[in-house]
Amino acid sequence: MTSRDAQTPTAAMVREIPAHEELRVRSHWVDVNGHLNVQHYFMLAATSVGYWYEDIGLDQRYRVDRRHSIFTQSHHLSYHAEVDLDDQVSVRPRLLGRSASAVHARAFIVNESKDRLACTLEVVFVHVSLDDRSTVSFPLDVATWIDAAMAEQPALDWDPGAGATLWRPRGGLSAANQQRRTR
Repeated sequence: MTSRDAQTPTAAMVREIPAHEELRVRSHWVDVNGHLNVQHYFMLAATSVGYWYEDIGLDQRYRVDRRHSIFTQSHHLSYHAEVDLDDQVSVRPRLLGRSASAVHARAFIVNESKDRLACTLEVVFVHVSLDDRSTVSFPLDVATWIDAAMAEQPALDWDPGAGATLWRPRGGLSAANQQRRTR
């Protein structure tokens, strides 16, 4: 942990989360200050977190057949260290919890070239009816898919949700999160 923020994990800690993507920073991603532009931090982190719902079946067919989808309710981007041109980065997403109608996730961008945690994106997705655009509970099969996806994540010796600011679940943690917390 850094002395600046006791809740900020180190790059080594974050590497316990499997990488969704590893890449080199390209010149058109760098801003006038010579480092990765905010839009690219966001794009890298947001797309890695968003893939989970496609992976568990909340895809185009789900949207068409069931007339439901996932919308982003809120997100919070935090910067911890710069990323420069040609730096190698990895993006490591983690599902943190769910309620009856929302999922909490976080993505970590590690500057592999400098061995530093560069950025975190915390996001809350809500399950929405496409007919009236209202928040609705996950069907049982979808809730089971989400819990299974969370349970399949590697156990960590640290809390990837520490310092999170967006999540205030009503009704407690999902079964998968309760089980992980008691390990």
